[in-house]
Amino acid sequence: MEGRETVFYLEPGDTTVGSLPGNAVCLPGGRVSRHHAVIRCSPGTVAVEDLSSTNGTFVNGVRVTRGSLAPGDWVQFGSVVLTLESVPAAEAQVAVPIGPLLDARAADRPAVDQTTEIPSPVPSGGRWLDLVTRVCRHLFDRTAPNLEGALAELASGCGAEVAGLLSWDRHDVAVMALSGSAAALGAWQPTDLNRSADGGSDPGWVVVSNQRLEGVERLAAIRSRGGQDGDALVVAGPSVSRDAPSVLEPVLHLLTAAGSRRADITSPPPRAPRGELVFPATHVVGTSLAMRRLYDQLRGLLQGAAPVLISGETGSGKEHVLRILHASSERASGPLQVLNCAAIPEALLEAELFGIEAGVATGVGAREGKFRLAHGGVLFFDEVADMAPGLQAKLLRALQEGEVHPVGSRRPVRVDVRIVAATNSDLGQRMTEGTFRRDLFFRIAGCEVRVPPLRERPEDIPALARAFLERFATEAGRRVRGLSLLALEALQGAPWPGNVRQLEHEVRRLVSVCPEGGVIESAMLSPRTIGVDGDEEVPSAALDLRQQVAALERRLILQAVARSGGNLAEAARLLGLTRNGLVMKMQRLGIRREERAPHCPDEA
Repeated sequence: MEGRETVFYLEPGDTTVGSLPGNAVCLPGGRVSRHHAVIRCSPGTVAVEDLSSTNGTFVNGVRVTRGSLAPGDWVQFGSVVLTLESVPAAEAQVAVPIGPLLDARAADRPAVDQTTEIPSPVPSGGRWLDLVTRVCRHLFDRTAPNLEGALAELASGCGAEVAGLLSWDRHDVAVMALSGSAAALGAWQPTDLNRSADGGSDPGWVVVSNQRLEGVERLAAIRSRGGQDGDALVVAGPSVSRDAPSVLEPVLHLLTAAGSRRADITSPPPRAPRGELVFPATHVVGTSLAMRRLYDQLRGLLQGAAPVLISGETGSGKEHVLRILHASSERASGPLQVLNCAAIPEALLEAELFGIEAGVATGVGAREGKFRLAHGGVLFFDEVADMAPGLQAKLLRALQEGEVHPVGSRRPVRVDVRIVAATNSDLGQRMTEGTFRRDLFFRIAGCEVRVPPLRERPEDIPALARAFLERFATEAGRRVRGLSLLALEALQGAPWPGNVRQLEHEVRRLVSVCPEGGVIESAMLSPRTIGVDGDEEVPSAALDLRQQVAALERRLILQAVARSGGNLAEAARLLGLTRNGLVMKMQRLGIRREERAPHCPDEA
């Protein structure tokens, strides 16, 4: 819909189809009647029944009143065409949900509705529960509650133009938070609404709705605080859902509680208790045994200034460990300076590290250097194995004496820093080869911390995948339900040579190829990620025949599209398919036309 593929999942029983948000499958506009049809699912059979819609229901191009459906059939409601597909339960089952996202059934109503009038059904409880959960995410998943974000979520879910949290007394009405135009809210007064007899005196809830006035409907939930004052939550707009009052009452309670909490936040949160770890905002706390052991080891390093060597493969999260150690230690209030030994030319590394005096050379200004900038805090050497041999000797002297000699200076400068170094290389091998000093190694490796690779902690993959899914789905503005059970099993069985960083890039790609509102299935995973390229042994989680066939289809389609320069008709000819058949396969596999196959063979 709206130029994007949208996926709906049919469950056993009746599934209503129509343009109103109350339908399980909401298809706004497109000549779809308010209550257009019902799809009936029972073991082994799927059928569709038209509900006397204006523009009819078609199965494979034939108008029907009732009709049976089989996998591959297409059904047309108005101008919207849906294709029925059968997927294994483990692919439809969401093993890693990413939180309640805006569901297709909650989309806006069409501006002009000329479809068949049928009374609205009882609203889906799950829909309103999802809305309350989305509101909570703005209120309680952050240090300071985001009342405006919560109100925007509420307005969107209720089909309103504006939502406001108000405080009222006998003299005035004050706006505490607002999402949308204040003009659309209007001059709301509690006296505008019909309240119960005791609503103005006894504390309690009253949910009321005024009539539609001049094309605008306003719904409100009022909580009296006793006497003639209280709180109110008001939503307004020309197409507010008639079922919205059922959700306003609990949301008002949540908003007022969060508003009090936000008002109390006048300073940063207190430091964690002594010996407890402070995690960066982007860090996903691992629950695997390997990560619990790592955290326990870090707790023992929070006090003192002993040097720490962090080892681990590329992409395993060594810098995250550094930031946990700094934020949790007694030096948290001090600076953290990072020096990438592999990224700075050798000629500039000494000045970058120790500083330089003004006038050493023409046009050279004074620079303090990382050591002096890190005074009282932590100095981090990333990729320390790549440090030039000449500089290693000067670094060793600085560490032994606790002072540095800026370039061009005759006087040393005393510094107080804690040294943390990281490497993905085998320093033992480097010492054997003579490219890394043994005395420097023993100086920086007072305490060694090894970050486990991702393949050694598959238990952490669900939480990592969920965090990445939420971030990239939000950035891309896409609705993705999450990872299927088979997809998660394949990810947990993958070799992950690139570790967490590779998982991050794979999830970013999956968000882009997943159909709108769909579940990421195992067939969408990159073959290279799950280790099925070439003659490599296939992990047990990737042995599913359907998954492997889909992966093969995907590679062949991408190659054909690349060879044809994006011409789908030519790509279909190369594959021995019709153009429509190719398009349907691309939609099923989550392939977009702009994708190109990696390592595509050259044209002969």
